[in-house]
Amino acid sequence: MDTDKFRFLTGCTAGKTNFIPFFSVEEVAKFECGSPHSYFCVYYNDNWQIYNEVAGWTAIGMTSIINSATDEMQIFAVDSTGNICEIFPGEVRLSFSHYTDEIGITHICTFDNQVYVCGMGRLVMRRKTSETWENISAPSSENELGIIGFTSMASNGDVLCAVGWQGEIWTYREERWSRESSPTNANLNSVVYCREDDRFYIVGDNGAVVAGNIDAWSYINVEADINFQDIAITQNVIFIASDFAVYSLRGGKLQSDLVSEEGDTISCLKLISTQNEKELYSVGPYDAFIRGDSFWTRI
Repeated sequence: MDTDKFRFLTGCTAGKTNFIPFFSVEEVAKFECGSPHSYFCVYYNDNWQIYNEVAGWTAIGMTSIINSATDEMQIFAVDSTGNICEIFPGEVRLSFSHYTDEIGITHICTFDNQVYVCGMGRLVMRRKTSETWENISAPSSENELGIIGFTSMASNGDVLCAVGWQGEIWTYREERWSRESSPTNANLNSVVYCREDDRFYIVGDNGAVVAGNIDAWSYINVEADINFQDIAITQNVIFIASDFAVYSLRGGKLQSDLVSEEGDTISCLKLISTQNEKELYSVGPYDAFIRGDSFWTRI
């Protein structure tokens, strides 16, 4: 990718056995002029392929499913104001629509082949059909102080965990929301579920790392005063991204895994683990890397 011309926005992987990375990007010149837009592209066989159609909005997240009718992969990209692009790679086709009047969307993800979005005001919506979304938001009140909202979600199959501003942790099971007792009031930015120890791991601002499950949450002091933007699991290892580095979390301690070299500052921000948790992508505005067995390669 020519990062003198384009900057990365977000991405996801898609597929059933071979997982292909898809990304949204924007032109640097249009970005600098304040013109919102998104191109969509795929990295396949060491080549970048960009779709011709362009969205007139800025993508904030992407996810994928296997379409139950066609058995083909289908990719979704959303912005913060209810716009969505559906990508059908098998047909080389994009479809644009507006699925909700809600604003403040912050995150899109897939659980059990079903697409969810979350956002400000503790918004959570679940896609039922191509034209129908179900609002399953957590309760909120106009009398609450400060900014409230969700930034990320994860699921273990039975429990949906949503995290967000002011250290909020909520769980959703059997169609009911419960607010958990959080060990921090830092803004939380991302959550992932770890099957190995049956815990959710959460990261946020000012070095916040939290682990736990329903009614049992603990703060992990990693002795870092930086904002953690994303978290993912690959090959049973927990990885955490800041703006400019990727770390592994081993034994409650941070270890540098992808860092800037002298004279070459890298950008990170987002981690994308393949569905089989074998490979990991790091995506920042001007950099994209893939981690295979134990090392990172720029793509």
